Amino acid sequence: MAREQKAEPPQAVSKSAKILYRPIGIVSSIAGGLIAGQVFKQGWKHAAPEATIKLPRRSIRE
Repeated sequence: MAREQKAEPPQAVSKSAKILYRPIGIVSSIAGGLIAGQVFKQGWKHAAPEATIKLPRRSIRE
């Protein structure tokens, strides 16, 4: 017969952990977004290299 495991009650989170969670979460989210943006840009360069060619600008007065 299998033994049933009892669920442990959630432990109280310390006040310092609550205070530090928000800034650490924000910083890690921003860093992750920046890294993802760079990865996307590199992938886009390799997927469509002809799209990065700069075309000469035409004057409005022409």
